[in-house]
Amino acid sequence: MNSRGVTLIELLVVLAILGVALALVSPSLFRSMDRFALDSTGRQLVNTFRTARYEARLGQRELLGTLSRGEFVLTRGDEPVKSLQLPHSIEVQSSGKDAAYAFLASGQILGPERLKLVAGARSGVLILGPPPGTVRFEIDR
Repeated sequence: MNSRGVTLIELLVVLAILGVALALVSPSLFRSMDRFALDSTGRQLVNTFRTARYEARLGQRELLGTLSRGEFVLTRGDEPVKSLQLPHSIEVQSSGKDAAYAFLASGQILGPERLKLVAGARSGVLILGPPPGTVRFEIDR
């Protein structure tokens, strides 16, 4: 019985083909990863905002939220309630250095109406209202 192995030339040809295929696929793969990270982060922020609004209405006490250095921190008075760490691949662009939000017992959310999130070449916007107290996230096309 003759056993035959793989020659070095055959191995190099397969590696070259894989390299070309990876070079062709990688740009779209990275764009997809940026879109996924952006969409996921936007959904997490929307859920955090909705939870904060619900807790403020339920407890009839104002909650404050601050988005600073890639972290959204929710507090009630001096007591931290919840925090959300944004991925390092997401950049937050707001009109000021930090974005601050107040979640009122009435159900309203006060703060910047638009908050831009950027991941690579993709971007999305966290939008407050209308109507007051609602929040949604939209990815720019």
